[in-house]
Amino acid sequence: MSLFNFILKPLEDIVFVETKNKPIFDWFALSDGEYYIEIDGQKIYTVSDEYKAMVKNEDPERKLPDYMDYQISRMHEDFLGILSTVLQEVPEEFHSYIKTVGEEKKWLENIEKIYDVDEEDEEHVLFDLERDASMWIHKRTLFPNNFVDFPIQVFFK
Repeated sequence: MSLFNFILKPLEDIVFVETKNKPIFDWFALSDGEYYIEIDGQKIYTVSDEYKAMVKNEDPERKLPDYMDYQISRMHEDFLGILSTVLQEVPEEFHSYIKTVGEEKKWLENIEKIYDVDEEDEEHVLFDLERDASMWIHKRTLFPNNFVDFPIQVFFK
C-alpha cells in the first residue's frame, strides 16, 4: 500500500465555484476527493465512527467522508512545498533529540521552558534557539490546513 492514498470524488459530487451562474472548472475542483496516509497498516486522517455518529445526531442529512476531504492537487502542492527541506539530512547534533517520539516530546517540552528564563541576555539567546528549532520543524510539517482535530505530520530524513 502507498504512503499517500487518494480517492477522487465522482464528477457529479464536485461543487464548482460559480461566476455569473456558470461553473468554473478548475483543476483544484476537479481533483476534489479524500486522502489518508497509511503507515504499517495504520491509517492517519480517518474520520472516526464516533465523530460521524455525533454529527449525524446533530444533522441527520449531513454525510461525512471516511478520510480527509481535500483537493488532492492541493495536498500534492502542500507536500511538494516541504519536500526539498524534508530530503535534507537531519543534522547529527539534532538527531539525538528527535530519534524517538519520547525524546522528541521531551525536547519540545524543554523548548517551552525557555520562556521561563529570567536573565534578559540569556533569554534572548534561548529565544533565538527556540525560534530556529521551531522553524526547522515547521519547514518539515504537513498541516491539515483548515481542519480541526486532524494530526499534523512532520517528515524528516
